[in-house]
Amino acid sequence: MILFHPGPAKLDCETCQKYVTDLDRGEVETYGVGEPDEHGKRQQLPQVRPQGTFPPCIRCPKQSPERAKEHELSEKNWRAFAHYQEAKAVGVTEEERRDPIVRRNFSVIDQVVKAFEAKSEATMHAAEIARIAVRK
Repeated sequence: MILFHPGPAKLDCETCQKYVTDLDRGEVETYGVGEPDEHGKRQQLPQVRPQGTFPPCIRCPKQSPERAKEHELSEKNWRAFAHYQEAKAVGVTEEERRDPIVRRNFSVIDQVVKAFEAKSEATMHAAEIARIAVRK
């Protein structure tokens, strides 16, 4: 989720149910109150979800609070992902290279990362093609 849907990954369901949220940014919407400070900024408070409005579950990849846990990495999986990132940066030890669990975990993570990179590249190319088409 963190790669393909970083906005929703930053929000928990309770936050979306209580506040108006921007799923793309993964942030709670706020509004300014009080007098502006010396920089022209007002204190920002979270915008409570109006009674009778629904959270954006229909647009969220988590689908519902009941299914959210299915889309979240466990602490163990976060550690495996962090280990993968470190290994990509500095390499693996000979012991890690021989370890079947490390090899399997890295293979699974690598497939997800490569799928994300392919999607990102395709999106970039589509945007470039659209930009060129508009110029003509």
